Amino acid sequence: MTGASAPTDLKREISGYAARADRFDVLDLPPRTYLAVDGHGDPNTAPAWADALAALYPVAYALKHLGRRELGRDHVVMPLEALWWSADMATFTSARDKSTWDWRAMILTPAWVTPEHVATATAAVR
Repeated sequence: MTGASAPTDLKREISGYAARADRFDVLDLPPRTYLAVDGHGDPNTAPAWADALAALYPVAYALKHLGRRELGRDHVVMPLEALWWSADMATFTSARDKSTWDWRAMILTPAWVTPEHVATATAAVR
């Protein structure tokens, strides 16, 4: 593919994006847009977790293809991220009762992705 620019790879463009294994860091990151699904329960056993992933990835790849085809923009689909919490922190920390956990499964999208793009991509994969 001569003359084509490399796909945007946000992992490489966002300084400090990847977590370090050897220490905790406090990062000051600009606002970003994610595809996200909220859910509840143990991700190892709750069907909602598998359903969330089954919804996120097709839309993420539909956005990638939409960007290439209609906008002349390509990007690397980012890895899955998740936030985890519980109303009762004891079940989150010491008891580790994952059945009580709440979560948000997320995939970071490039800044050029608009709500209209997400609606188009979602409609394409339904």
